[in-house]
Amino acid sequence: GIHRKPVVLLDVEGFWQPLVAMLDQMVGVGLLQPENRAIVARSQSVHDALEALATAKLGAVETWMTAEER
Repeated sequence: GIHRKPVVLLDVEGFWQPLVAMLDQMVGVGLLQPENRAIVARSQSVHDALEALATAKLGAVETWMTAEER
């Protein structure tokens, strides 16, 4: 499987809301797996962002595309 790393967006005044909405829509239509959507989180403070990075538990997921298919 692939080991994933967390991404936390520092979302001051909703700046990243359009990106988050697009990611959610991609899950809804099947272009993004929910497990991979979970990589991206939002935080409104630096303290909370660092806490989210420190405590993220994403684990590994199986790929749905082989290297030959890329």
